Amino acid sequence: MQLALAPQPVLHAVKARALSNRIEPGWQKRAACGDTTDADAWFPDRSVPQRELADVLAVCEGCRVRRSCLAAGLLGREYGIWGGTTDAERDAALDELSPKARTDDVLGRLLGWPASQVRPKKRGAA
Repeated sequence: MQLALAPQPVLHAVKARALSNRIEPGWQKRAACGDTTDADAWFPDRSVPQRELADVLAVCEGCRVRRSCLAAGLLGREYGIWGGTTDAERDAALDELSPKARTDDVLGRLLGWPASQVRPKKRGAA
């Protein structure tokens, strides 16, 4: 017997570009989780309840590159904790990223930020 996996939503090219524009170059070097000794904590088994991830998610809360991390997790359809979200939360958000949806609104909702904090800075802006 062969198991069939549910098809993943196709990310529209415009949305992929929008997510890519929200990823700061070199963000991984500035990530709060970068100096952790337990990297496996960010890649828990899918059966682990979210309440048991409180310590990991607390590190993400104060991370200064959280938006970039989240955008990278969505763009790459990554497994684990990215930008303080689980893969289940990001899978649901992928359904929201239709061509008509505002990328900043979806990111802001996941981050718990107003969209004005999520928008990328214009090139050359401080």
